[in-house]
Amino acid sequence: MKKGVIGIVADGFESLLKSPWYRQKRAAIEAQVRAKHAEELAQAAGYWQRVKIEGRIRREIKRELQALGSPYCLWVCR
Repeated sequence: MKKGVIGIVADGFESLLKSPWYRQKRAAIEAQVRAKHAEELAQAAGYWQRVKIEGRIRREIKRELQALGSPYCLWVCR
């Protein structure tokens, strides 16, 4: 982590992605979204339906994670 003279972190977003807080939030969000779609995934008849549902799950997880933090924000994670 590079700090400037005034203490602003240059690689704050990378620090956020590596922080324990972010990893816990990511795991919680993924578990919540997968639980929400578990029944639909279990009822999928074929391979392509499962692939389609998995894609929807990944997009929803990505959307939820983007709401946590923007790469344009300054983050200090310790």
